[in-house]
Amino acid sequence: MTLAVAAGVIIAGGVFFVLQSGALTPKHTINGTFVLNGDSDSILTLGTTCWGDDGYSDLAPGMPITVKDESGKILGATSLGTGTGNSSRCTFTFVLDGVGDANIYSVEGGRRGAVSYPRSQLEDSGWTVALSIGN
Repeated sequence: MTLAVAAGVIIAGGVFFVLQSGALTPKHTINGTFVLNGDSDSILTLGTTCWGDDGYSDLAPGMPITVKDESGKILGATSLGTGTGNSSRCTFTFVLDGVGDANIYSVEGGRRGAVSYPRSQLEDSGWTVALSIGN
């Protein structure tokens, strides 16, 4: 086997491995907000920093956020950042990096249930989502 043929076989094998392993699968970044609407009974504040209280005490920095595809496979996970706002509205932000392709994306915050988005809706919104809870 000549050196050129051997190099060609190695390169072709490497390309096949990359395609099979999904390394060339597009990855997306989903930027999101999770808004808690309430009052002084459901939102605690310290200056402009806020978090949930009473029945919303799980809404705080570090609450897990996951995104799954239509078959339930987890495509990404992160957690809420610091909440900002006041005693009637507290907004948390999050970023999900490296999210793979899917037809439907289900974004879930903690135990609060998932919100599903078709791929086309996320593309149209620039890969942003807005979750909210409360009155």
